Amino acid sequence: MNRRQVLATGALWPFSLLGKRRRDAPTVPDGPITLGWRWVPGERLSVRSVTRRESAGRIASRAEEWSWLVREVDLDGVATLEGRLTGFGGGVSDDGVPRSDDELATALAVERARADRVVTLRMGLDGGLVHLDAMAFDEALPHRVFALRVPSVPVAPHDEWPLPGLMRPFQGLVPGDVDATTHGVGRLVELSAEDGRVVATIETTGSTRAAAGPAVHVSGTARWDTGRGGVLAREVVARFTPSAPDPHANPGTLSVTLWRVGG
Repeated sequence: MNRRQVLATGALWPFSLLGKRRRDAPTVPDGPITLGWRWVPGERLSVRSVTRRESAGRIASRAEEWSWLVREVDLDGVATLEGRLTGFGGGVSDDGVPRSDDELATALAVERARADRVVTLRMGLDGGLVHLDAMAFDEALPHRVFALRVPSVPVAPHDEWPLPGLMRPFQGLVPGDVDATTHGVGRLVELSAEDGRVVATIETTGSTRAAAGPAVHVSGTARWDTGRGGVLAREVVARFTPSAPDPHANPGTLSVTLWRVGG
């Protein structure tokens, strides 16, 4: 899979993934529903993601495809997954002018070297990330965003629940020596019949704010397969506010869009 194929697929996501195909419509529950991850040992899945940074006229995009194998599920419901990078690409533009492939050669060479690496991830039934192999901030971000945490009790549309770990994937945006206040909230927006399954739409919002320093605000939407038990797609946008706000400055944004391939 080359760079153009990966990025083109990611660019089509808002249209193709949200499109609804006609199949036998399932019954949408009237009452609360339990949202929990469900893993089957031996199960394989592919996840594609596009990470995009934008600041001061520069846009940098990174596209990846990972193939995951569920190795085991322990008695506590914690699943161990092993992942391999199977597709990647990237691009950078300054004020709308894309950089040439020659300028990106070094970065692409680093990605090729990662293709043989096996990454181990361990996740609980509630989506809590128990373990993720040590990785750089940009490398780990899509995996951490994929691990959406859901409540352990049944919820109905418009119910909210605390997400204390929502901002953890974005810790690299705020200096580690700064005292900050963090909060995160999840909300079940609706349940709908879609593509032969019941899909939950989940909104997440959160922020990390220092008393006298930078702040990061995060908002996102996820589509959750209630029958299969897992994320179908998720988009998260983080907006960074520097410690000395300038009304004319671009605070910068970082977004991650990911989707599960093959239903």
